[in-house]
Amino acid sequence: MEIEENYTLKIEEIKKIIQIIEEETGIHATKYFYKIIPHIQVEASTNAGLISETYEPTMTIILLNIKSGGYINFAGLNYVREGNLGYYRNREVIWSLFGLSSTVRTMRYISLIIIACFSASLIYAVKWVVTKPPPSPIEEIKKKYGDKIVESCGTPNKQIKEITIRVKSIEDLYKVSEETIRPILHEEASSENEGRKIKQHIFYVLDDNIRYEHIIEEPVAEKGKNIGKPHKSLKYL
Repeated sequence: MEIEENYTLKIEEIKKIIQIIEEETGIHATKYFYKIIPHIQVEASTNAGLISETYEPTMTIILLNIKSGGYINFAGLNYVREGNLGYYRNREVIWSLFGLSSTVRTMRYISLIIIACFSASLIYAVKWVVTKPPPSPIEEIKKKYGDKIVESCGTPNKQIKEITIRVKSIEDLYKVSEETIRPILHEEASSENEGRKIKQHIFYVLDDNIRYEHIIEEPVAEKGKNIGKPHKSLKYL
């Protein structure tokens, strides 16, 4: 709060007062103090109740050698009084979720734990996707032509002479299946080539005594050995 009030200091009247004091007392001083004390009454209504305070800031005017010219020094007129308009109390806020109540601090810790678990799960999922090996050619074929492929339990008995036609790709075999309205049969067989085990995936379509087939070979990983990424080779038998 700031209060502004103009006050005229009449030096000549102050000199007369000093002269009267010296004549009456017979004492001559080089320094005199002249004090101005305003009386301020403040009243206000707050949430804590009615405030009624009296303020009396003091301005001190120091007059030095006033009779022979001298000079005047001003000091004071600042008034500070500290206090409280009530009392303060810290209280934790209760937060409810799905019927469970807890403090905001506890819920903050729970949120941090949930975020940490979610971040760890996300990192693990991304790492699993990045490091996941690519699907093998056989898996890609089964995924693309799975509605036409039937797993075979073995080679069918040959009643008559069978003609085998080797097709260049699985796409060509799929075309044969579409034209003859016959399923693509799948059979697995094992063989060795230069000491390495080879798994053969035989895909074929039987149309009476004609056999359309396509074979894909892939190496078999042995225990303790890493064969690297799977590869496929086309072979006409």
